[in-house]
Amino acid sequence: LHRAPASVGSTLNNIKWALCHVASRSTVGSDEYGSLRLVPILDLINHDEYAGGFVELNGQERYDKGDFITATREESGAFVVRSMRHGRRKPLRKGQELMANYNVPGYSPLDWFVTMGFVPPERMGPWFKIDPALPKRKRSFTRENMDGDDDDDAFAPSGRNFIPEL
Repeated sequence: LHRAPASVGSTLNNIKWALCHVASRSTVGSDEYGSLRLVPILDLINHDEYAGGFVELNGQERYDKGDFITATREESGAFVVRSMRHGRRKPLRKGQELMANYNVPGYSPLDWFVTMGFVPPERMGPWFKIDPALPKRKRSFTRENMDGDDDDDAFAPSGRNFIPEL
């Protein structure tokens, strides 16, 4: 059994890192422009339950028809964030933070934590301890795995590096 070169491991770690960032920082929009998009700066806006949400332009918005902006077809798919509070426009004062409602009502606290990295106060509720699915494994201490290097020695029999036969 051959081990992969170290550079492959770091490449895989980079791919995992990138996928985690896309999954936790992407914004959901219409399928026409790509349902998941990374929008610079947008992921820096923090969540507030009472703030306005992200608005995706479709190019048909007209100020004279009651929309808050006039948009062209070329601007379709762009996101706009307005300072809103309880559904009403709220001008920001100097130094005040712009907030947005992430608007994912179907998310459980676990969904919020896994995809957003936090659980907002309005989603916090009673937590339940979940028992592990696998039995606990006692760690065997041998002279070989007490070298201070606590990498993966505890998972190998007798502290030796172990590769199972396939």
